[in-house]
Amino acid sequence: MSFSGSHQGLGELYLWERAPARECWLELLQAFGRRGGLQQVERGGAARWRRAAVRMLWSGLAVLGLLGFEALPHALLHPLENRYPVPTLESVGRHVGVIVLGGATEHPGIYLAHGQVPLGQAAERMSVPVGLLRQHAQLQLVFSGGEGRLLATGVSEAVLAKAFYEQQGVDMRRVILETALHEWLGLGVYRVTR
Repeated sequence: MSFSGSHQGLGELYLWERAPARECWLELLQAFGRRGGLQQVERGGAARWRRAAVRMLWSGLAVLGLLGFEALPHALLHPLENRYPVPTLESVGRHVGVIVLGGATEHPGIYLAHGQVPLGQAAERMSVPVGLLRQHAQLQLVFSGGEGRLLATGVSEAVLAKAFYEQQGVDMRRVILETALHEWLGLGVYRVTR
C-alpha cells in the first residue's frame, strides 16, 4: 500500500491503493500527524471551537448524570409532598371529600392483558382512600389522572382507578374521575367524567 501526498496550502491530498481498511486508516493518521495536519486544524478559531465543543460535551454529560440521579428529584419533591400533614382520622370526619392525584399506577400492560390494576411505589394513594370512604359515609372521592406517557396506550390513570375502586367494592356514585386536567369548562371548573 502506498500513499502519495502533495501539500497544497492549508489542505493535504492523499491517495491510496486498495488495502485493508484498518491499515489505510492507521497510515492516513500517521501521515496526517507527520505533515503537521493537527497543528493546521488547531490554528485560528478551530481550537476555540474544539474547546467549546468539549465543554458542551462535558456539560451535557453532567446534566444527564444529575437528571439520572434519583436523589435530586426526590429532594426537590420532598417539600411539595410533605407540605401538609397527614390528617388524623378525627379530622377527616369534618371534610367532604378526598382528592387523589395520579401517579400511583404503572404501565397498563398488565391491565390490558389480565384486567389487574398495576400499582406502583405510590400505591397508598389508591388504597388509603378506600378505607376512608368505608369509615366516613359523607366523603366523596375525586381522582385526577390522565395519560402522561410518552407512548400513548389509550388507557388513562382514571380508567385504571375506576377498575381498582370497583374491584375494592367502592360505591362509584361517590367517585369522580377527572381525565383531562387541562380542559376547562369555565372559571376554575374541570371537565369531569363519571
